[in-house]
Amino acid sequence: MKTCEISSGSRVIQLNTLEDRNVTDKAQWDAALKFLETSLQHRLEATEENLRQQVGPNFYERWLQWQSSSEAQKLKSSVRSELERLLSSVEGGHKSHLPYEEVSAVGENCYATISPTTT
Repeated sequence: MKTCEISSGSRVIQLNTLEDRNVTDKAQWDAALKFLETSLQHRLEATEENLRQQVGPNFYERWLQWQSSSEAQKLKSSVRSELERLLSSVEGGHKSHLPYEEVSAVGENCYATISPTTT
């Protein structure tokens, strides 16, 4: 909820600062630009920390700092890897949403990698 409020608030500020009549000189423009840059940097850091908490420690943290991942983090990490593989295989970028078939393929690939095979 708070993220949505921050996002909508920064959107209003961004739209107001981009109108030429509100920005009268270079100093105001530079200050507005610095504010937007700082806001985006904080947002990126918060998002990266949230992602790190969701998928658990990376390879180096597991081996050098003796950290381990929970089962939920392992599953989320597997989903992340599959999504990154899917998105990197598409030439020319990807749409803003995934069709059902691609979501289903990611789920099936993750299930195949984590479920034990019975023969």
